[in-house]
Amino acid sequence: MKAVILKKMNVSYEIAEYAEEFYASGYSEIIKLLNSYYIEELKESKENIRIGFGIHAKNENDELVGGLVGFSELKWLYIDSLYVFGEYRNKGIASSLLEKAEQIARERECIGIKSECYENTINFYRKKGYCDYYTENTPNSHDVYYVKKMLCNSMSFKT
Repeated sequence: MKAVILKKMNVSYEIAEYAEEFYASGYSEIIKLLNSYYIEELKESKENIRIGFGIHAKNENDELVGGLVGFSELKWLYIDSLYVFGEYRNKGIASSLLEKAEQIARERECIGIKSECYENTINFYRKKGYCDYYTENTPNSHDVYYVKKMLCNSMSFKT
């Protein structure tokens, strides 16, 4: 971790180089503050606060072969990462992980699921009913596709 002092306001900033450092260095505290803001300032109900989740896929030897990490917030479920190790790809594991995330979204009464992916996985998401709503052209020529899937049967309208 690196600490940088902003002299004008005497605030220190820590930059986590890896996700493990980030999550270990106060991520949960940031989420608590964010959720407090939602509840106290925006008057959101507790169902709309950020709640994270992770799904592990393991083989018969209890070894991790893939997983999905995400969170729900403000009636949307966001997939941060979906990954399956090479030798376990094309065996339905990613599809199962996505189905379990969709189940979580429905249980949390989300209106849809959002994620981002690259050209090598965009067709996977499209086959699962996701549509791309934005494409970001990056300088390294790896376009980023932003995808979403609406969960119409979980939508509730107040009259």
